[in-house]
Amino acid sequence: NKKKDDPASIYVLISGESHEKALYERLGMPWEAVNMCIQLALDGNDGKPVKGPLYFTDMYHIGEFAHKNEEWMFTESISENHREQVDAMSEFIGEAVSSLTKENDLSKSKNYTMYCM
Repeated sequence: NKKKDDPASIYVLISGESHEKALYERLGMPWEAVNMCIQLALDGNDGKPVKGPLYFTDMYHIGEFAHKNEEWMFTESISENHREQVDAMSEFIGEAVSSLTKENDLSKSKNYTMYCM
């Protein structure tokens, strides 16, 4: 409804094969919570995307994800420093991870680093 403000939440799950943890530590930079920016795009009248609002937030490391004992699981615990933020996203994280494993988009021979914002 364009005439009324409707609050919404945007969550993003990011997976990668590495996250350069040692480099971040060597440079004295935090790797457990990384500043991120996401910009939304809107469809314009002529079908071309129109830049939408920018959102600045932290992306939180939620653990290492691997296939062990015939199932996907997190093999490294979430930092207690960011437990509250990650717990707030737990329902989304569960659904996103379930979707990833069902779609078979992950290689069972690799470990993945997972971040969420």
